[in-house]
Amino acid sequence: ATSLHERSRGSSSLALKACTARALTTMHVIHDTGSTNTWLFSQACMDKLCTDDRRARYDHTKSSSFVAYPDQGPVSITFGTGKIEGHIGAEDFHIGPYTVKNQQFGEIEKADGDVFTQPEIGGIAGYAFKVMSANGAVPLFDNIMAQKVLPTNAFGFWLSNDPSQNAMVYGAMPKQFYKGELSRLPVTDPYYWSVDLDQFAIGDEVFLSAGESGVHAEKAGVAADDGWFAAAAAPFLRKRTPETLAAPAALIQKRRKLTPKAIFDSGTTYFTAGGSLFERIMERLPPTKCNELTEKSHPDLRFRLKDENNKLVDFNFSHEEYMVRSSSTEDSECRPAFMLIDVPKEHDGPSMIMGQVFNHKYVVQYDRGSGKDSDARVGVALAAHGSAQADALRSATGGQARVLHQMSHRLQSPA
Repeated sequence: ATSLHERSRGSSSLALKACTARALTTMHVIHDTGSTNTWLFSQACMDKLCTDDRRARYDHTKSSSFVAYPDQGPVSITFGTGKIEGHIGAEDFHIGPYTVKNQQFGEIEKADGDVFTQPEIGGIAGYAFKVMSANGAVPLFDNIMAQKVLPTNAFGFWLSNDPSQNAMVYGAMPKQFYKGELSRLPVTDPYYWSVDLDQFAIGDEVFLSAGESGVHAEKAGVAADDGWFAAAAAPFLRKRTPETLAAPAALIQKRRKLTPKAIFDSGTTYFTAGGSLFERIMERLPPTKCNELTEKSHPDLRFRLKDENNKLVDFNFSHEEYMVRSSSTEDSECRPAFMLIDVPKEHDGPSMIMGQVFNHKYVVQYDRGSGKDSDARVGVALAAHGSAQADALRSATGGQARVLHQMSHRLQSPA
């Protein structure tokens, strides 16, 4: 059997223990809402990345509850920085006080590139939607729902600037970890945890807007990728002549697909943007000496999202919250916490990822509701940080394995 305790990529993690008759092996996995399958490094992997003495590996030959799937061929997954490959099996997972029976996962037998280079990382647990799953494997949280493991089909993340005080919460997020009420945002493309992004702005300048999705999508590079856009969608969106108002249904459907998306991804550290949108953001927010940053040179970021009642809600970030220090020295340079990532076209509205920088300021709850994709919601509220939260974490995790994982880049903190 296998037992899961707490952790997420970049700042917190879940410890996964393999319970066998002979030994107890502790592994630490990334908790990633941007992927779906669960993978563990296997004892059968002989690649350099696998054989680091500091990395724990799962050995199914020592488990009486492991189930093999010999009829299924090898499965491979490509990430942005590398590729992993292996076979599907099933095991019993224990997550704190909870048990998930016969959970399918992939044993990593080959690993290339820079995937999980940190030796403490023993694998990844994916929490995105089943449609993304390789070989039709049932995702971990789908099994949790089917087996009625939790009283509420939800989980969430609370992050702080102290790597020893981060939490992944199974079930509803405790009220003491956030301020006010959770804004419940409907998931509108249940492949990723994607919600509609009504507007993204830097200061008073709008960079992406659902109100004029065609115009802003063109600036973001969509027109260059989709030949139909310039010829058909642009006149439809801009001129609204009788001819364009009579546009065929297929064109209208394509226009709808251009609704910008905000993707909530616990496995991504920074904000992301694709194509020329990323270039425009970086041009507007150039690297600067940290002690020279001002509200004028680097204005607030604004992400305007729509909740389940069609109310627009703004989530703002000052330069103290989105600029990253290169070092702790007084003359350190600061760079914007943005990465270039192009989301697959069929899910690109265009899309921006809300990574851990977002989650450091706001708690994020991932709610599957009844389990139907149409019921999925992302709950967001301003995080509460202080001694009360730290004490609550110590009390809740007493006696459980904890792993401290320092982010590779330290966000600038206000003086």
